[in-house]
Amino acid sequence: SIFCGLDNFWKMKSRKAHRVPMSLDALAVLRTSTTVDALAWDDGHVRVGLSTAGVQKRLRVRVAVLATGYGAPLARRLGLGHKGGVISGCQAVVDAPNSDQVEVFTGAAYGRGGFGWLVPHRPGRALAGVLTRTHTVHHMQAHIQRLQAAGRAGEVREVYRVRPIPLGVGERSVLDGIVGVGDVVNQVKPTTGGGIYYSLLVSEIAAQAMSEALSGDDLSARGLRNYQTRWQDLLGHELEVGYSARRLYEFLSDKQIGSLVQQAGANGINGELTGASDVSFDWHSRMIGNVLGHPVLGAALKMINPVLARLARPTEPETSVPVTGPVNGQVNGSNASGSPTKTQPH
Repeated sequence: SIFCGLDNFWKMKSRKAHRVPMSLDALAVLRTSTTVDALAWDDGHVRVGLSTAGVQKRLRVRVAVLATGYGAPLARRLGLGHKGGVISGCQAVVDAPNSDQVEVFTGAAYGRGGFGWLVPHRPGRALAGVLTRTHTVHHMQAHIQRLQAAGRAGEVREVYRVRPIPLGVGERSVLDGIVGVGDVVNQVKPTTGGGIYYSLLVSEIAAQAMSEALSGDDLSARGLRNYQTRWQDLLGHELEVGYSARRLYEFLSDKQIGSLVQQAGANGINGELTGASDVSFDWHSRMIGNVLGHPVLGAALKMINPVLARLARPTEPETSVPVTGPVNGQVNGSNASGSPTKTQPH
C-alpha cells in the first residue's frame, strides 16, 4: 500500500504523480487522505497505525518503507531523525518572459553558504529560489525583490513551501521491519540539495534488500542490513566529499568567491573542468576533485582553508560509481551584486 496524507494527490506535479499508475499496475494500493501515525515491530511483522478522516485504523504488514522526508515526527520517534547540519530551500514560479538560461547567484546576501537561482520553467515563466542555512524565507523574499527591481522577474505566480534538507551521511536507515529512503535518512546532495536521483537509485537497492529478506523470512534489522551497507557503499563517498566541499564554500567571502569565478573565466578553466569526460551532473565528487586538483583554483582554495580543502579532496572510492553523460546547459554565475560570469557546467 502507498499512504499519502493529501486528498488532492492527483493534482500534484506530474513529475511525482506519473509514477503512481506504474505502482498501481503492479498491484499496489493507494490510500489518499491517510496519515501513518505509528510503526511498531511485533513478532516478525510491522503494526501500522493509520488515521483517515479522523478514523483510526490498524494494519499488519511484513515490512514498511519510510519516505516522509526530513523532520517528520514519525521518523524522529522511530530514531531515524537527523541530528547533524541542515540547510533549507525555497522556490517560486515567477513571470520572466526574458529568462532563457540558468542563472546562479552567490554571496553574503544569501546567507552563509547560500545561493539563489533563476531557471527557465515554462514559456514566460521561471523558477526562482534559494538554498541557505538560516532565515530562508527572508533570503527568498529579498532574492525575488532584487530580481523584480532589476526587471528580471515579475509577479510571483506560485510559491513552494520551505523544505529542510539534512547534511552529511546518515548513520541509521534500517530498523526491525522498516527501511528509510530519501531525505529522511540523508540521501541528498549536500552541494545542491537535490535528492530525486539518489532516491531512485536507493529505492532499487531497498527493493532488492527487502526481496532478499522476505525470501529468507527475516525482516528484522539484521535481515535488512544489506540495504544500509549497499546504499552507503554507493553514496557514502559522494556525501562525505560533498559535505566537506559545502563547508569549504561556506568559509569563502564574497571577495574570494568573486576572485575564483573571475580566475576560472579569464583562464579558460570553466571549459577545462566541465568538459572532462568523467564529470557528471548527478555525481559531484569528480568535479570537486577536479577543482581542488587544479593548479590555479585548487591552490587558491588550499591557501584560504587548507584543512577543509584537504577534507573535500576526494580519494578513489572503494566501489565504482555509475557516471551518466553530461547535461549541457549554460549557467550564468554571479555574486550578490549581479555581475555575471558565464560558464558551461555539466
